[in-house]
Amino acid sequence: MRTITIITVLLITNFCFADFREKVDRSETNAMPLKIIEGLSEINKGKLALGISKWKEIALNEDEYLANISDKLSKLSNLNGQYIGIDLLRIHSLSKAYHKIFILIRYEKRPVIIQFDTYSSNKNEKYKISYIQIHENIHKKLPKELESNAN
Repeated sequence: MRTITIITVLLITNFCFADFREKVDRSETNAMPLKIIEGLSEINKGKLALGISKWKEIALNEDEYLANISDKLSKLSNLNGQYIGIDLLRIHSLSKAYHKIFILIRYEKRPVIIQFDTYSSNKNEKYKISYIQIHENIHKKLPKELESNAN
């Protein structure tokens, strides 16, 4: 009897709070703001500051990580040669509200992966960048979300 009561309470709670969960559209195309691609395009043209400014426009918070990303990207082009282009590797959806976007940046000497985490608190709001990370040594270790993509 006690088990049935617990299950009933859990089911009722689940139905009552269903409206508060998962209010964001699951479409992965919406998870990647156009400003991410615009920023990468500007960086490809040699306009790093303009590219970073595109990302700042949609950043949830302008923490120091954006300045660090700018410094890292500047150093990477000095170390790895000319920026050639990008490849979208994967959009890893953790929920309807939070996604991890992995993009391969192709330089002359070696590729680098840049990860954009995007978040939207409700379905009427556009996705914003909540975090950016650069994975430099992908020949040694891939991000765990991409390990299933590797052959």
